[in-house]
Amino acid sequence: MQIVFSRHGNTFAPGDRVVWVGAETDLPLVASGVAQAEAAARALVRADLIPEIVYCGPLRRTRGYAEIVVAKILGAGLGGGIEIRVDPRLNEVRYGPWAGLTSQEIEENLGQGRQLAAWSQADIWPHDAGWLTTEAEVLANVTDFAADIVQRHGDSRVLVISSNGTLRYFPRLAPESLTLPSSQMKTGYLGLMTHKDGTYRLDRWNIGPETL
Repeated sequence: MQIVFSRHGNTFAPGDRVVWVGAETDLPLVASGVAQAEAAARALVRADLIPEIVYCGPLRRTRGYAEIVVAKILGAGLGGGIEIRVDPRLNEVRYGPWAGLTSQEIEENLGQGRQLAAWSQADIWPHDAGWLTTEAEVLANVTDFAADIVQRHGDSRVLVISSNGTLRYFPRLAPESLTLPSSQMKTGYLGLMTHKDGTYRLDRWNIGPETL
């Protein structure tokens, strides 16, 4: 089974104030985010990784991204009718006090620069930062979701679209994830994991669509 991953596209346009956006804030894609979804679709076609089914989180930025990817693939005359399923287990983390703040404000106003750096650079969960989602919840959702799609879809190819806080936990299902300093994924980027004989293998992660 092949599982393709993608992080949704941009939700901030040039000149916008870029802040931390969790599940608390349901932003749509901006123009560059739409372009990223189209680029991801072209990459999947070019790499012969067209999914049989797409799963995405419930936020507008993930649902919209999924819809654009599927429309682009079908518009190219490929795919036999690709279903999109919204799954709450793919929702973004609720960042609590960090939501709506810039990274600089988190460091200066909240005094949590060390936690910010540890999360951003090494995926170390900031347990005392007041986030409304717990790490245990994310781990449980990711593990349960992965096992579910393996059981449901067997040897199919599945595309999973989510957000950065949740996506970075999927590589932990594979032993190779231990070699990654961080599993964060850039907007519009892709990853690929294979499941065979009960084992997950991380093939690629945080790859730009032009290099897939």
